[in-house]
Amino acid sequence: MPKVTYCPCCGYDFRNKNWAKESEKLLKRYSHDTYELVKKTIKVSAQYTEVTQKDVYKFLMGLSTVDEDSVFDGCKTFLHRQNYHTKGLNYAKYIILNTDKNKEKIISRLRKTIGGKSVELKDE
Repeated sequence: MPKVTYCPCCGYDFRNKNWAKESEKLLKRYSHDTYELVKKTIKVSAQYTEVTQKDVYKFLMGLSTVDEDSVFDGCKTFLHRQNYHTKGLNYAKYIILNTDKNKEKIISRLRKTIGGKSVELKDE
């Protein structure tokens, strides 16, 4: 039986490689504003916890299935709350994943708060 070198679920590759180069490839797919927020999230997290290049790659690989708006909003939430900074990249990743998962509920509650009526989201 051959040894598995990647995760069949998420595509994570277990072999040794240049983690900084691979992380930069994953970061390049974001727009400039989102790119800067993700970099700032990594930098703030590195001030409080030990962050290696492999950790950064795992963080970005975990976000590869999430759309850019959720990444932007999740990074803003992580950076806005000072008490989140000491919790590391895994905590930031789960904030972003939960933002993506609860996106429709967040939008409908925001519309109710602002005063507009809640409408269904349509995929274009």
